[in-house]
Amino acid sequence: MKQTRFLICTAFLWSLFCSSAWATVYIIDSQQSYLHILTGRAGPLKAFSHRHVIELGPLIGQIQYQPQGTSTSELVLSPATFLVDRPETTARYPDIWGEETVKESAAKGTKKNMLSDKLLDAANFPVVTVDINLEQQENTVFETTVTIKGQSFTFQIPGKLTVNENDLTATTEFTLTHEQLGLKPFKAMGGAIAVGDEINFLVHIVATPVEQ
Repeated sequence: MKQTRFLICTAFLWSLFCSSAWATVYIIDSQQSYLHILTGRAGPLKAFSHRHVIELGPLIGQIQYQPQGTSTSELVLSPATFLVDRPETTARYPDIWGEETVKESAAKGTKKNMLSDKLLDAANFPVVTVDINLEQQENTVFETTVTIKGQSFTFQIPGKLTVNENDLTATTEFTLTHEQLGLKPFKAMGGAIAVGDEINFLVHIVATPVEQ
């Protein structure tokens, strides 16, 4: 019995060693990577409000890449560092924004509302974590767990992964609702003006291998 337990423990430890030893570690390049969310408008007076583009970053972290196994990554995001409605960012989406602009004071107000206890409650929950697992397969699907305000939500998100000797690139675009993230859209004037329920995510991550 003792010998059997020893063999099981040895096999388990060996599997852990192999999963770590055979993984290539990539460092996320925060200058080339971005995670943008785009929201729309709702409510009877939505014509008097504006859309939002929010930059969730900077993106800092590692990716443990295994060609024949499960690749993993974790992002730790701080809502306090999120950037809201910057002109250089809204200009990247002309099909959505057109010539619409947002005053700096309005952008600051939007961020204040976003960090408030009605939405992200950043005072009590200063970080949002995103854990990503990828089983290598023909169709790339990222198993993504988002922990926000103490609650975790898991999604299967299709995307694209490209790996070469110089870098790793992961991209995806997808849509979630506020409810799927345990949130409620921000409303003003009794709901006459509100943020749209759908949240569009655009993700582009570039990472470079750690020198061995």
